[in-house]
Amino acid sequence: MTVRYANLIGVAENGGVEVFANRGTSGIDGSTSTAVGSALSTDKLVTLVTGDMAFLYDRNALWHNYLPQNLRIVVLNNHGGGIFRMIEGPRSQPELRPFFETDQRQTAQKTAEDMGLAYTLVKDEAALAQALASFFDASAGPQLIEVETSSPENYDVFAQYRKAVQGIRLG
Repeated sequence: MTVRYANLIGVAENGGVEVFANRGTSGIDGSTSTAVGSALSTDKLVTLVTGDMAFLYDRNALWHNYLPQNLRIVVLNNHGGGIFRMIEGPRSQPELRPFFETDQRQTAQKTAEDMGLAYTLVKDEAALAQALASFFDASAGPQLIEVETSSPENYDVFAQYRKAVQGIRLG
């Protein structure tokens, strides 16, 4: 969903931000690995914005001796496959919850600790703003912010935003 968010808000057109997207089966294969590889190939800060399922699926990308100091990760954790609430077909299926979403209670905290990333959990907008104040400090080393969210609430906010920007030309 994060690449769709970036596209919807026109992030690539704002301030020269470069957006790279990795799409595999179901959009989760190798996203973290791609970000680590990108960070290893540049001195610029590299920020991965990813969902919980993609992060958990590819967390071994962080399991090596060369963790890039310029790597920043934001995990949007709605505890399981909320993208399917955003897609018209699956959203309207009675099987949405039991078969499309993957209910999981894991967080990224242990992975961050095990792999040597500074970890911050945020549960509201004020805490996120506070965490972001130092997140992009180039000297701070690899970091991970986990944003805990609700899948149904995510859909409601996304639907409201999409309706608000419908017809507005970005850029």
